[in-house]
Amino acid sequence: MKLHDAVRNIRSRSHRLNFEQLNELESLGFLWDKVGQTFACRADAWKVYRTVYKSKDVPAEFVVPTNHKVWPIRMWGLPLGRVVHSIRSKPSRLTLQQLAYLHNLGLLPKDLINVIG
Repeated sequence: MKLHDAVRNIRSRSHRLNFEQLNELESLGFLWDKVGQTFACRADAWKVYRTVYKSKDVPAEFVVPTNHKVWPIRMWGLPLGRVVHSIRSKPSRLTLQQLAYLHNLGLLPKDLINVIG
């Protein structure tokens, strides 16, 4: 069985796991919500970019640099420019809560949320 299949099985059958198994997976850093974690990483990267470059406008070709102390390892190599472009051009792919979160961070204008909501 491939690793991604095993992970999918664990996530889909988590209700069958006992307390000890759940605790062990938690202690290993198991990601229960991959989509939520992916969004959080991308939003965090956008926040770091804004802090470092003093702008929320990310050039389309920007990729998070590797081996740079400002950027956490989990963000290295992230094509942040493409991510931001995708969010702005197709906001309907995000939930209203995700859009509101980005708006509250000052990364998205409210009118973008109103189009969806």
